[in-house]
Amino acid sequence: TGLAMKGTMIQTDAAINPGNSGGPLCNEWGDVIGINTMIRRRANSIGFAVPINRVKECMSDLIEGKQVAHSFLGITHRTLTPDQAKTHNADPNSYPDNLPEVSGAMVVHVMPSTPAARAGLKRFDVIREAAGKKINNGDDLTAIVDSSKVGEPLNLVVLRGDRVFKIAAMPADLATFLESQNRVNQPTPGRAQETPRMLPQQP
Repeated sequence: TGLAMKGTMIQTDAAINPGNSGGPLCNEWGDVIGINTMIRRRANSIGFAVPINRVKECMSDLIEGKQVAHSFLGITHRTLTPDQAKTHNADPNSYPDNLPEVSGAMVVHVMPSTPAARAGLKRFDVIREAAGKKINNGDDLTAIVDSSKVGEPLNLVVLRGDRVFKIAAMPADLATFLESQNRVNQPTPGRAQETPRMLPQQP
């Protein structure tokens, strides 16, 4: 079975079918190395599992029936390398044309009403440090955010063009955020839903 680390998850080609979530992922010697979590749609037999060391960290809380918080900032990011930044900046049609030519995690999207948005992170920001640790790639940032505590400041060093910012973001609990978003998007009981009006086609 092929295994690879993708951020803080184990990627595997072991068959994970609907209903398998929560089951053990074992190596060839029968050791439990992860807990099956999800599959990738429209991909052939690609699944993901939570590493067993991560499970051990929260196992006692789960046994006691406590909810385990999952810290998140609310950004999509990707790895940025100096060569990638140089190639981007050399293109006359690129925007922006002043990406920092460094290694780090570049913000691709900031979700509204999230810790990242409240802290002032913006698209194309390059995160160079988090919690006092150097960020060389996107996986570094993912690991630090995952290990951070909900409600405690996460100090970031961010490059925006040729400027340096020190930003304190306050990680929130992902499950709580998703629940709040679901409540916002639910229709109001008793209120009829408007039927969209179609504009007449021009001849």
